[in-house]
Amino acid sequence: MTMEIKNKKYSLFDIIRIPLTVTPLFTTIRIVDKIIYALVPSLQILVTASFLDTAIKIFNNQANRSDIYLPLIFIFLTVAYQYVGYALLSFVTDKMNMRLTEKFRVAVVEKRAKLKYEHIENNDTWEIINRIGKDPLPSV
Repeated sequence: MTMEIKNKKYSLFDIIRIPLTVTPLFTTIRIVDKIIYALVPSLQILVTASFLDTAIKIFNNQANRSDIYLPLIFIFLTVAYQYVGYALLSFVTDKMNMRLTEKFRVAVVEKRAKLKYEHIENNDTWEIINRIGKDPLPSV
């Protein structure tokens, strides 16, 4: 699959559309991760409240000791996600950047190769092309 750079004004929607077309799996993982990461503080409050409620019920002999394990597992999972999720997401982000760079840089080189000679001869135009062409893909 080759990417083509079109002569159009790119919008904010294209920031999501382009990565989704090049690396749909990694982009979807990043989007889901951002949503989960935004929900983690609220989930931590709910999980901690559940743990405390269960501990108080056990202390008052209103619940079994085994009831504490589920809230404790959820606390462990939220903390583990915060530590392990970052490392896994950095791997996904690196793979996504590599694929985007591979596809996007090829498209930029093809676009530069199709330039009219008059643009190459014009110093001002060529300076702009070189500035953009050095690193056409900002880090995602």
